[in-house]
Parts: sequence; structure tokens; C-alpha cells
Amino acid sequence: MINRFIITTILFVPLIFITFTGCRDRDELKTLRCSTPKAEAALKEAEAMLKAAGVPLNFDDPGMANHPERLMPEPENLRHPDKQRNFELAIEQMNVVFEELEREFQLDNSCSVSDMALLHLHLGLVYIFDGVSRLLISDGPPQTFVIKRGNFLEELYTFDVTPDTKAKLDNARQPEEFLNAFTEKERQGIMDLLDLLDDAVITLSVPNMQPRNSSVNRHPYSRYAIWHFRKAASLFGQYDPKIQKSLEDFNGMVDEMRARIQEKTESWGFIYTLPPGR
Repeated sequence: MINRFIITTILFVPLIFITFTGCRDRDELKTLRCSTPKAEAALKEAEAMLKAAGVPLNFDDPGMANHPERLMPEPENLRHPDKQRNFELAIEQMNVVFEELEREFQLDNSCSVSDMALLHLHLGLVYIFDGVSRLLISDGPPQTFVIKRGNFLEELYTFDVTPDTKAKLDNARQPEEFLNAFTEKERQGIMDLLDLLDDAVITLSVPNMQPRNSSVNRHPYSRYAIWHFRKAASLFGQYDPKIQKSLEDFNGMVDEMRARIQEKTESWGFIYTLPPGR
């Protein structure tokens, strides 16, 4: 992400597909109005990457936007470097789809905004999957973080530490003692997760302690989950207020999760700063 230093479960049911309205016969890569061969190929590749990561988001039904919380995986199923790499590759390919569709929409304003709205929603989800995966990969042994699925009524995920880590934090008195309850790799995982979730600038309260910034301040990460979720709600509001309301409720749960994570990390010696304009 630009100029910055810079959490969680999926119900394992067959995940529903997003429709790019009037734009697919994906098996044959048939190109119809409002799409391009490059967009179709990139979307097919993104689907393959997500399937390989064990999160088979497919792109076929606007109705899934009524309950996006049902698409969030069990955190432990994301704990593998290969899965994180597949999320990164999927984001890269979905960005290609965005570029192609945005160009087509500029040429033909009759193209459906639902295509872009659904892509924003799914990109937001993959950003979260990537961030949670990075945090879990950074963890232990011994285990430090405890991430669990919430009740999906008030929160998506709960984010905490193990009793052993909590004891270290309870006994800490100086900022360095708090931060040393985590390894350098774990501190990096926290920074990366919050960067991908919220575009937050996470720094350490102890000068010269490592790491100094997020490792996702680069291609293909140009946005963050909350930005994509808000764009999705706004675009859906242009033609389906019911879906917009569902996404606004979902965004409220994401914001609540973000606020709780901010409170915890600040108590652990991290400095949490939102970027200008937020």
C-alpha cells in the first residue's frame, strides 16, 4: 500500500458464485459485452488460486451478498504459507479483472455495476483471508494467538492471545517488555493483518525495535478490505437497497472487529494510526 508503514472463520459450505452479468461462458472463455478475454482469463486464474487455497470462492450469484459473513473460513484452515501465496496471486489476478472491467465501463455506461460491486466484495474477503493467514503463519511454536469465529450476529472473529502470552503481558511493565511477548515475526504478522484489513499504520512504541513497517506495502496490495467492502455497499445501493443494507450490517461487524483489535494491540505496545482522511 502507498506511503504507509504499515482476523476469523469460513463456514465450509459450498461457496456461492458471483455473476459477471452477461459476461461469461468461462469454460470456453467466451467474451461477451462488458468483458474482455484478459478479464475472463484472469478471473479463471483467480478462481483456481482460491480453490487451491481451500477457499473456493466462485463468481456466480449476487444473492450471496445478503450474507457475506457465511463466506468467512475457520482460521486454522488458513495456516499455511502456500495458502497465503495463493491469496496473494488471486488478488493480483482480480486486480487485472478490475482494470479490464473499468475500461469497458468507461466505454459503455450501460454495463452493470453489480459486476464491480461483487468483485469489490470478494476482494475484501480475500484481503482478510490473506491477513489472517499471514498472522497464523507467523505464530509460534509455542502458540501465541487465539483466533476464533464469532457468533456472526455482533462480530466475525475474536482475536486474543494464549494464557502463557497473557501472563507475559500481565507481568510486563515497560513498553519493550510488552512487545517482547511477541517474536519479531509475530509483530510483523500483526502489522500485515491490520494493513490488509484497515490500511492502518502500525508502529512500535520502542525506537529501533523490528519490524519497522508492514511487508505488504507493495504490489499487488493497492487497497484494503474495509475499502473494498464499503465500495461494494455503495455500488449495490445503486440498484438493490436490500443488499446494500445487508452489506452495511456486515461492514458494521467488520468495523467492530477492527476496533477490538485496535484496543488490544495498543495495550500491547503497538501504535495504531489510521491514514489521513479516515
